Amino acid sequence: MPKVRVVFVPPGEAPLQVRDAWVGVEMPYNPFMTHIAAAASAVGLRNSGVLSGKEVGEEDPNEGGYAVCAGDAIAALRQHGRTEAAAWWEQHGFGRDPTDFLIFGQQFCEVVEDGMQP
Repeated sequence: MPKVRVVFVPPGEAPLQVRDAWVGVEMPYNPFMTHIAAAASAVGLRNSGVLSGKEVGEEDPNEGGYAVCAGDAIAALRQHGRTEAAAWWEQHGFGRDPTDFLIFGQQFCEVVEDGMQP
């Protein structure tokens, strides 16, 4: 499975120190779900906020980004020694359901392994 590395602090509803912990983390992204998320965005379906659950508006900088299974993302945080950030995500209910995905905007990441691009 292809991977992305977060290279800039991604925007979102999580506290800054939690979002900052993503920088430098490599994690597998799901090309199929990335494609589905981009297609959904193209027809007007929007991501939801991680805390509020509310639909994020059209100006969402993560829109059309890389879809990473929340469990894989949290595991990657732990592997990179970011245990406090990983615990924050778990405390907020992420990583339990294999259908939970976090979207990381393309402008905040770089692909580190060849794979299908969104």
